[in-house]
Amino acid sequence: MQSMRIWLAIALASALAAGWLVGQVTTARYEGVVQDESGAVVPGAKVEAVNVKTQLRTQTSSDGEGRFILPSLAPGEYQVTVEAPGFRRAVRNAVTLNVADTVTEVIRLEVGSVAESVVVEANAVRVQTADAQIARVITLRDIDSLPQLGRGPITLAIFNPGIQIDPSDTSYSRVNGLRQGANNATLDGIAVNDPVAPRLGLAMTPNTSDTVEEFRVVTNGGKAEYGRNAGGQVQMITRSGTNAFHGGAWDYLRNTKLNANNFFNNSSGQARPKYIRNIFGGRVDGPIRRDRTFFFGSYEGNRTRQEVVRNRTVLTPEAKQGIFRWRTTPTSPIQSFDVVRNDPRGKGIDPLVKKLLDRLPNPNNYDLGDGLIAAGFRFNAPANSYNDQFTIKIDHNLWSGHRIFYRHSWMRTYSIDTTNSAEARFPGDENGRQGGHRAGWSFGSDWTITNTLVNELRVGGQKTNSDFLRPRLKEPMLVPNLYTSPIASPTDFAQGRKVPYTEITDNMTKVSGRHTIKGGVNVRLTTQFSWREDYAWPTIYMSRSFGNAPPSTIGPSGSVISSNDRIRFESYYNDMLGRVSEVLVRYYSNLEKYQPAGTGRNRTFKYREFALFLQDDWKLTRNLTINAGLRYEFMGVPFEADGLQGYLDKRDQMNHVNKMTDLTIKKGGPYYNNDWNNFAPRLGFAWDVRGNGKTAIRGGWGVFYDRLINATLTPADSIPGFSTDVRAYPNQNTGSDVRASDGLPPLPQPATIELTVPVNRATSVTQFMPNLRTGYVLHTNLSIQRELFRNTVLEAGYVGTRGIKLFMHNNLNQPRIYEDFLGAFKQLQAYRANRTPVPAT
Repeated sequence: MQSMRIWLAIALASALAAGWLVGQVTTARYEGVVQDESGAVVPGAKVEAVNVKTQLRTQTSSDGEGRFILPSLAPGEYQVTVEAPGFRRAVRNAVTLNVADTVTEVIRLEVGSVAESVVVEANAVRVQTADAQIARVITLRDIDSLPQLGRGPITLAIFNPGIQIDPSDTSYSRVNGLRQGANNATLDGIAVNDPVAPRLGLAMTPNTSDTVEEFRVVTNGGKAEYGRNAGGQVQMITRSGTNAFHGGAWDYLRNTKLNANNFFNNSSGQARPKYIRNIFGGRVDGPIRRDRTFFFGSYEGNRTRQEVVRNRTVLTPEAKQGIFRWRTTPTSPIQSFDVVRNDPRGKGIDPLVKKLLDRLPNPNNYDLGDGLIAAGFRFNAPANSYNDQFTIKIDHNLWSGHRIFYRHSWMRTYSIDTTNSAEARFPGDENGRQGGHRAGWSFGSDWTITNTLVNELRVGGQKTNSDFLRPRLKEPMLVPNLYTSPIASPTDFAQGRKVPYTEITDNMTKVSGRHTIKGGVNVRLTTQFSWREDYAWPTIYMSRSFGNAPPSTIGPSGSVISSNDRIRFESYYNDMLGRVSEVLVRYYSNLEKYQPAGTGRNRTFKYREFALFLQDDWKLTRNLTINAGLRYEFMGVPFEADGLQGYLDKRDQMNHVNKMTDLTIKKGGPYYNNDWNNFAPRLGFAWDVRGNGKTAIRGGWGVFYDRLINATLTPADSIPGFSTDVRAYPNQNTGSDVRASDGLPPLPQPATIELTVPVNRATSVTQFMPNLRTGYVLHTNLSIQRELFRNTVLEAGYVGTRGIKLFMHNNLNQPRIYEDFLGAFKQLQAYRANRTPVPAT
């Protein structure tokens, strides 16, 4: 917490000292040139833009070359008025400014009295003549009219040119061939990504189709203000209140009665799976103080009562009584063997096993198993879910040139975890669940200091927690061989994470003659708490391994039973009598001492990142704009706040050639060295061919650094030493016959922590390269736009991406195809052909 305060203080101090702070903000820019009927420029014309909904007025004047610019307008619909002495007033109605948009127009004035007005309806679709970015806006009309099954508008981002849709899960779609985690999404200027496993169609801060006003997707060629990731940039904004009161309510219903049953349920005599979903809620917005203060509020709930079809493996009634049945051939009579009566210890079915069998239902189909020992039980498993969320937003105009807002979003969600098959094993059993609470907030200030100087500030963050809860008992549990455990998956463990995130961005825009300049810094602070309980309690296996196969003198053997059925018999024999092959428990450590038994693994990772940039939109001529900029990204190496991290002492020597076996684990870090050289130049142009806004040729090139997703830490954090598996093999000695109910063998903590990596095939280690560099992608685009007729623009273009030094996993133990591979291959070939011995060397 102390380090977070220090970082925040540094960020604020930098803002006050430099005055040039910037990030990705969501305001729009309206610019153009004022001309008379002959095409001559009109200097000194008064330009006023009025927000139709809030009546907020913003004014400026055209310069000596007739140019004007309003650099920071809230997205929305405007009426633009231009007037100059000796000319009629020009009025543009329905000028729509979208999120992070730049709209360029030529406004022509007619000679006449200023008391007269010439009213023109603005185009809804325009040729882009201000920059080379490949971007599209999803408007409020799109959000209201296009289908979104879960009412999450960000899912519409995939319907943009250049996005490769993943049919199995559209949220994992890719932008121009880049990785699914290479995208960045913001809401009201604050990032809303899942830092562990980000993807294009997911926002962690709550939002719905009735809270998002619109959003913009930049897929290639973003200017220097865009960064953090090398793929798509999604910028969403929340709706605001207006001078009029509005409201709405809804309830979207899906019902089982509208669905058909599936073939397999019909064949088993099962009812059709239940599916009843209600998505309900309401919103209201309006003025608190007319023309000054506005509010927006929305609530949405989701109640889903659903069932999914599951078919589990169960034992037949005879098998649950201890009777093993088999056929010598597929057509021969069924034979049987009574395991209970032939138990050499006379105990019969183990008491702990009996508890499982009593909860095991009888089969209702034979789609699974052999039909004699095991079969299937098909049923409709509950997959219910619920969530509630709300969003509130307050907008206030301090004065005509200064607007502030605050938005707060909150959500709770829990569902039965059918995604990971953690639902109840059988009807009436306890379900595994997933879910948690999420909250996000954003404070913004848009201040027009002068007609040529604008400051935009965003401070906000989000806090998300995701829990994967399991009904696994916190005690020793059996792992059956031939049927599904009715309690829970004994090897499926609970885990979760909590991720608080804070971000500061600020944007200073300076208009100077033909130049529109931006520059600044963006600070991001992330903390990731995680926990998991893998093998914190003993797991009891009853396999045939480690000397636990029954003697060949017990049960059917020889010609009366096939080899496969004999293996099945031995597994069944162990299942019924509770014969223990292995007991496993895991102890966790900090590389200095072990934690008590029954405690899991906990981590607190911190990420510290910031970015700087400077860009210039230079109106080189009346119809040619150059976009030039430079961005700097620093993505600090993550670290564990409690010192629970380590590395291999010779990691800098690890490669495909070195065959090292003397690796030692060292406590501390860093995981790799900071990369301080992440400079990303950007260059683009936009040429209005005829100067009338009808035809434009645009092109751009840039370097975009790509942030490592947090999930890359998981394998590196699993270094040996932080956990030790203690195993016991009670039946490894000849003649032993230990049962589950006999009590567990001792599983004490190891006396010392082994810091030398064992040389065996059972241990794998993942390490970051000490000099790991930040990967980046080169963006290239060239396009042409032509207005065919009003509100219709045709565009054709080329877009290219090239990834360089992108993060990848390199397996040093993969098959070797170098050194004397060919000679070794020929020796093995000769041995196979004529049994020529392979030389010892």
